[in-house]
Amino acid sequence: MSVAYGAGLRAAEVAALKVRDIDSERMLLRVERGKGGRYRNAMLPVGLLALLREWWRVGRREGVLHVDGWLSYWDGNAAHFSWAD
Repeated sequence: MSVAYGAGLRAAEVAALKVRDIDSERMLLRVERGKGGRYRNAMLPVGLLALLREWWRVGRREGVLHVDGWLSYWDGNAAHFSWAD
């Protein structure tokens, strides 16, 4: 939920985010399927970038996040669905 609140994204936009959508150099999140199916960029706050970097470290260590993968992960069990929060 931190991604939705911190970057002003809708739940569906957060669910569609991939790791490659984070542009830390320009401090932007690329939203490919925004409202109306349009592409847009959302600002990436510094605090949110720090949170996402920690999320990346933990996800890589657990083997659930990959460079070309989704930002959130799901193991098939709705009770275990995980968000960057």
